[in-house]
Parts: sequence; C-alpha cells; structure tokens
Amino acid sequence: MSISTRSNCCKWLITFILLLSFCGCGRTLQSVILPTPPTEKFSSGDIVLRLGRTLQSELIASSGDSLTHYSHIGIILFRGDSCCVVHIEPKEKREADEILCEPIERFFSSDVASAGCVMSYEALSPTQRDRIAIKTQELLDSRILFDHDYLLSDSTRMYCTELVENIYSEVGISLSEGRRRTLPLVREPLILPSDIAQNKNLRTLWHLSYDDLRPAR
Repeated sequence: MSISTRSNCCKWLITFILLLSFCGCGRTLQSVILPTPPTEKFSSGDIVLRLGRTLQSELIASSGDSLTHYSHIGIILFRGDSCCVVHIEPKEKREADEILCEPIERFFSSDVASAGCVMSYEALSPTQRDRIAIKTQELLDSRILFDHDYLLSDSTRMYCTELVENIYSEVGISLSEGRRRTLPLVREPLILPSDIAQNKNLRTLWHLSYDDLRPAR
C-alpha cells in the first residue's frame, strides 16, 4: 500500500469515528466532580465550550484550530436564577437525541469534560440578548433532534455548532464567520466548535481545567 493510500485510509477512518459521535462526550469516570462556575458573571446568550474525555472528542478537537481545543458547544439560558446550558448531542442512555437544557454544573462535570470555558460576545446589546434568549427557548420548546447527516442547509434537525450558529443568526451574527470544514463522509461543509471559538468578538469569562487528566489547551 502506498503512502498516499495509507494517508487517505487514515483520513476516512478518522472521519468515520468523528461522525459516530460528533459532539458526544462519553461518561468514563466513576467519581464525578461538579464544578462551581461563577454564574453571576454569565448572561443568557453566552457561549459554553468543553473538551470531552473520549477519543472521539479528542479527534473532533484536533480537527480544528489548535488554540481553541474543544469538542462540544452550547449556549447559556437563564431561567430565573438557574443557569442552564442548552445544547444537542447524539443520544446516550436517552430515548431520543433531542435538544437538552441542563444545569451548567452538569454540563461541565468531570465525567464528560476535561476542560471548558464560557465566552461572551462583547458587542451584543440588551435587545439582542433578549432575542437570542427567546430563540433559544423556542428551539428548546420545539424539541429539535440531533442531525446525524450534518446538513447546514436543513434546519429541521441540528448538530451542536449548527444550533448555536442558528440562534445567533436571529440577530444577524455569524459566530463562525463563514469558517467551514470539509470531511469525506459528509455531504456538506460543517462547522466545528473551534470555528466559533476563533471569533475575535468572543471574550473568555471563565476557564475550567481538570488537572487530573491534563492541562487544557
């Protein structure tokens, strides 16, 4: 087998693994740590990113920009004083892989995250934040399902980055700024978490790293 053929086979194998669990983060640790994020610093519409603890998560993260090394993304929605993360991922011990709203502590718990951060889009006006929160709640109420075909052209189902990109498009903002990745087994170019994290208008409010695994990158 030639070097070129081996390289192509490797690329297809990595892509296949990515597509099996894009944005999913397996629960691999028995002892679970729940962090205490400074939620008083956060607002609805802030972006949350995490790096999972699985090989698939590492492959997703390494496929993007090395300076923004994350594999999953969601968006903050406040319900009264409760800070939750709205996100979507392939089902794991759930009947349907539909959109979720879970406490931010759970989103960043040590069994699913090795690192993470919360970022704020600095230029948002209060009116824009309100519209983003309304759009987020609407998608949550619709119980939209995960898009296993990864088609940006079809918004009846969504994957994690598509969900966040779609919400911000409600106020005329493209978080990905047009950045796309082309993979062999995907019909359309897709958005990776790093494509959003690179946005220069995003400012990090809080950073998490579980030192028992490795430093965050």
